[in-house]
Amino acid sequence: MSNIWEFLLQTTEVTLTAAMILLVKLMFQDKLSPRWQYGVWTILAVKLVLPAGLFARYLSVDLAACIEAGKLIVERRLESQFGDIYQLADPVVGIPMITGLPQSITDWLFVIYTAGVLLCIVYYLFGYLRLKRILRRGWTGTEELQEKIETVCRMYQLQPCEAVVLDNIDSAFVCGYIHPVMAIPAHQEEHIDEKIILHELLHRKYGDVWQNTFWCLMRCIHWCNPVMQIIFNRIGNDMESLCDQRVLEQVQGEERRDYGRILLNMTNQKYARALGTTSLSNGGKNIKERIKTIVRFKQYPKGMALASVCVCVLLACPVFGGTNQTLNFEDSSTIYFGRETELAKIRIQGCSTAAGAIDTYVKGLLFDDERYITAVTRTDQQYRADAIAVSNDVWPIYDKYCIMNLQEQEDESLTAYILLCEMIAATEADSESEGTFHITALPIRLYQEHQRWIVEPDGDKIDYETSYEPGFNYQSQLPPLKTYKEDAEHGTILLQEQSMHYIKTELTDGHIEWFYHDNQTLHTVPKTDAAFSRHELHYTVTYNHDEMAERKDIETVAISARMLTKDYPEPDWSGDSTPLTSEYKDSYGDDGEAFVIERFDSWRGELLMDKGWFAANQFLQEAKAYAVRIYINKLPVEDMIIERGE
Repeated sequence: MSNIWEFLLQTTEVTLTAAMILLVKLMFQDKLSPRWQYGVWTILAVKLVLPAGLFARYLSVDLAACIEAGKLIVERRLESQFGDIYQLADPVVGIPMITGLPQSITDWLFVIYTAGVLLCIVYYLFGYLRLKRILRRGWTGTEELQEKIETVCRMYQLQPCEAVVLDNIDSAFVCGYIHPVMAIPAHQEEHIDEKIILHELLHRKYGDVWQNTFWCLMRCIHWCNPVMQIIFNRIGNDMESLCDQRVLEQVQGEERRDYGRILLNMTNQKYARALGTTSLSNGGKNIKERIKTIVRFKQYPKGMALASVCVCVLLACPVFGGTNQTLNFEDSSTIYFGRETELAKIRIQGCSTAAGAIDTYVKGLLFDDERYITAVTRTDQQYRADAIAVSNDVWPIYDKYCIMNLQEQEDESLTAYILLCEMIAATEADSESEGTFHITALPIRLYQEHQRWIVEPDGDKIDYETSYEPGFNYQSQLPPLKTYKEDAEHGTILLQEQSMHYIKTELTDGHIEWFYHDNQTLHTVPKTDAAFSRHELHYTVTYNHDEMAERKDIETVAISARMLTKDYPEPDWSGDSTPLTSEYKDSYGDDGEAFVIERFDSWRGELLMDKGWFAANQFLQEAKAYAVRIYINKLPVEDMIIERGE
C-alpha cells in the first residue's frame, strides 16, 4: 500500500471478508466445533496478506468504484506524490510503504496512518520486551511444580517447558518463541491445577504464540479500523476456545466441570493480548462465552469434518474469486453515485476479452461515447478519454466492421487493422454499377493491463475504395499477414495471406442476418466480453512464368489452390475438371478452394488469383498448408505444397 486510497481499499476488502465469516459463524455457532470456529479465520488471514483487487477481482466492485471516484474527486484538486490520480488503487502488498515526500493532505494522512502502524508495532514490541524483563525476575518453581509439569507432559505426550514463578500475575501464560517459558503465579505455585498446565502446553504445541503474533501485526496495520479491532478480539477468543476444546478432549467427567470452575477464577486482562504470549485468561467479559462453549462440549462426529470443509470452500470461493461481473453497458440496475463513480467502475471492470475491447473501441469512436473509450484506455491516459471521444472527425455510421491481420507480437501485445465498411451508392451517370465500398482501415494495438484489455491506435488510418466488401476478396491495398515465395520448375509462385476475424454482435430490430455475416447491422452498444465468432484466411497467388521461349505456345494458364487441414491433409484436384472444360472463369469456396483460368492476347508471363478463401468457426490454426497446382493449356505442369509458418 503506497497511498491512503489503497489502504481504504485494502481495509474495506478485509472488513467485508470478516463480516461474511462472522455471519456464517453465527449461523453455525452451536453446530460446528471450536476447531472450525477458529480455523475458518484462516480465510481472513490469507485475505489480509493478499493485496486487494488481486487479478482485478473484488468482493464489491461498487464499493471499489466509490473509492476510485472519491480519489478522483479529491485528488483532482491536489498535487499528491503518492500515486497517480487515474492509477487504479492496486496495492502490491498489504503493508504500508512510503514512496516519497508528502505534498498534499492525502499524502499526510497516509504518513499519519503509517506512523500509527509503526507506533502500534513499537507498543507491542515494548510490551514484549518489558514482559521478558519481568520474567527474568522470576524464580524456578519447587520440585513439586516441576514434577507436576513433567507428569502432564508424559501423560499427554507434550514437550516440557521451563517454568518460572512470578508475583503480581493472576494466571499462567506462555511467553517466547524459540525457548518459551511458562509463567506461574506465585499464589498457585504449590497447588496449580494440572489442567492449567495442560492448557498452556497445548498452546505451545500448536504454535499459538506465532499465530498470536500474526494477529497482533494485523492489528497494527488496521489500527484505525474499529470493526477489525473487534474482529481481532473475536479471533483471540476463538483461539482460546479451541484450546479449551483440546483440553476437554483430554480430560473426562468431573474434570471437565472443574475446568469451567477454573476459568471463572481467571478474570484478569493484564496479558490477554500481549505480543509473543498465550494466556489462559482473556478477560472476564470473554470467560462467559467460553463457559457456554464448555457447557455445549461434545465429541463432534467425524462426519462433521466434511461439512466444515464444504462450508469453508463455499465461503472461500466468493472471497478469493471475487465478484467482478462482466461490464455491461446495457445494465441499468446499478445505482451510481454520480458520473465519476460510473466511470470508475468502468475503469475497474474494463473489457474481459480482446474481441470485446475492439467492439467497445470501435463504438466509442463511432458514437463519441466517453464511457466506451474509458473502458479501453490505459490508466495513465485516462485523462484523455473524454478528449479522444469528442476530438475525432465526424464518422459515418458504418454498417459493419471486421478485424484484419490479428497477430501476436514479441511483447505479447496484439496488432490488427479494424476495417470499417460503408457502401457508396452508384451515381445516375453510372447506373449499371451496383456501387462501391468505402473502407477505413484503423491500425490498432491491444494488450492487457490489470486483467482488462487496452486498445490504442498504432498508426494513421487508411482510406480506400473497392468493388467488394472485405469478406469477399483479398485487400491488396493493405499489407499481407504473411508472404510465401517458392520457386517452381517453370516459374515463381508468390502466395500472400490475410486473416479476417468477425465478432458476433446483436442486430438491431427489424434486420435479418444475411448469408454468413455475423454483424450485418452494427449494434450501438458494445459487448465487452464478446468472442470472435468467425475466422477467415484470404490469400492471393501470383504465378510468374519465366520461360520466355515457351510463351508463344501458351493459350491458357490456370492456378488451382487448396487449403490443407488436419482433416484433409491431401489435395483433391478432381474438382478442377469442370472449370477446365468450361469457359474461362474463376471460382472459389469457403473451404479454401480457388481456381482461375485466363487467356492473354498480350501474354506477359504473370497470372494473379486473389480470391482464395478459408473459413473456420474456431481457429485459423486448422489451416496447415496450401496446395497449388499450375495448369498450362489445361494440362497440369506443376504441383507444390507451401507450409504455413507459425
